[in-house]
Amino acid sequence: MIGVDAGARPTRRSGLLWAGLALDHWLKGPAMRWAMLPVQLGLRAWVFFMLPFVNSGLTKWETFPFLKPEAWAWNGWPSLSGGARYQFSNSCSFCFNIRIWGSEQSPLVQWVFPFPETMAALAGAGEIVLPAMILIGLLTRLSALGLLVMTIVIQLVIPTGLPVHATWAVLLLVIVALGPGLFSFDALLGRLVRRRTNLSGISPSRADR
Repeated sequence: MIGVDAGARPTRRSGLLWAGLALDHWLKGPAMRWAMLPVQLGLRAWVFFMLPFVNSGLTKWETFPFLKPEAWAWNGWPSLSGGARYQFSNSCSFCFNIRIWGSEQSPLVQWVFPFPETMAALAGAGEIVLPAMILIGLLTRLSALGLLVMTIVIQLVIPTGLPVHATWAVLLLVIVALGPGLFSFDALLGRLVRRRTNLSGISPSRADR
């Protein structure tokens, strides 16, 4: 009896492994990729158009190429706004400070960001560039992870916004899990890389046939 049970366990495990691999293959198959495409496109558009990252980023700049003060105009090199400089450099109830516990008006601990102007520039650029990259599907998962880190930082700045920020985090994690989809620059670059790899793997003797 012991010998039979010991022999059955590897078979059961191999069956579960085969089932898992078959499920993974099905999820990555053409049918599921096309079925998930509307969800992936919708999530990417939602992050860019519905979440406040881009508008928040624009408030941190006095000028930003092709966006502020005029759309589709050069506008000069990016220049931080006076309000962003003040909010990152000072400690106040409406400033961009790290707050541990409590509310914006009466936190338990409140710290000014180190290197405030650098942090303001990084935050302003990230809030504009990362959603745009997600929208077009370029470095999508990496951009979503970047926005997820920014969401965590925003939660530290506005500790009373946990329900809203948790929703943003879930959307970004879903994008990381699902990827950008077929209609994206990531998919296009992946196809180009695979084609180049396949062509480079053909030997001259086989190519001449």
